[in-house]
Amino acid sequence: MAGQSSHILIRNARVVDVFRGEVIEAEVLISGDKIARVGQVEELPEDMQVIDASGKYLAPGFIDSHVHIESSMMTPLTLSHEIIKRGTTTIVADPHEIAMVLGVKGLTYMIEEARQARVRIFFTVPDWILTQLLEKGQFEGYKGDIIGLGEVSPYFFSSDQDFIEACQRAKKLNLNIEGHLGPNFKERRLDQAAYFGVSSCHESITQEEALQKLSRGMTVIVREGSAAKNLVEILGGIKEKVKDTRKFVLGTDDLEVMDIFHRGEIDHCLRLAVDAGIHPLEGNCSISCGRNRQLRKNFK
Repeated sequence: MAGQSSHILIRNARVVDVFRGEVIEAEVLISGDKIARVGQVEELPEDMQVIDASGKYLAPGFIDSHVHIESSMMTPLTLSHEIIKRGTTTIVADPHEIAMVLGVKGLTYMIEEARQARVRIFFTVPDWILTQLLEKGQFEGYKGDIIGLGEVSPYFFSSDQDFIEACQRAKKLNLNIEGHLGPNFKERRLDQAAYFGVSSCHESITQEEALQKLSRGMTVIVREGSAAKNLVEILGGIKEKVKDTRKFVLGTDDLEVMDIFHRGEIDHCLRLAVDAGIHPLEGNCSISCGRNRQLRKNFK
């Protein structure tokens, strides 16, 4: 914002430390667009704006780990105005719907508008779109926006060799491989997907399916949107089977605009998770630092 100070000090805040799983009383110094210090700030920079939090909680922004923006019938910019009010500051979007219709042109439109959004938007793309970007020499211009292949499954390729080559291509470019390993996926195929680098999946509908993927080192994206509603089934009683829930993150997948208005976005998922037995601090950790560990290399 024009005229805004380059340094902001937030005082009297109860800071949610999602890494240690506790709430601390601290001052938070923001310098430019980064947090410079959490704790007692003794030397105050010049040009300082001071905000008194008056004992309110200060928590990291929420991350929607898997969403199709097109399902909201909003553009990335319009969607960002709605979800930032609900605490979401980062989303991982898969634009395969618009890509199926408009190809690379559809993807680049989404990325260019997302760069103007009020939240950080990363993208996963189909392998055939990635291949076209590479062939046209366009990938370099978007490599800060594209973080991985999306909706990857051995069944979506014409042969196992095509699947393997797509995974190898992604790994050479330091891209994540985001899975679409649907219900009743055979364990042999799960092993294959994990072996070739599939690092996450949003398609679990039962707790047992989620645990099978978790045991293979995958991040489990628990869905709760307008279409798929799997959160309560997966997270209900999960603390009896899993000590560390940070490998469970939340995503809305397909979320219609009226559901955003009436229920919310990831904030709604967090409320459901707490109702299902997840401690609020653990829930905040899952939707903030859980996915952040994967995305950190993309943050500027």
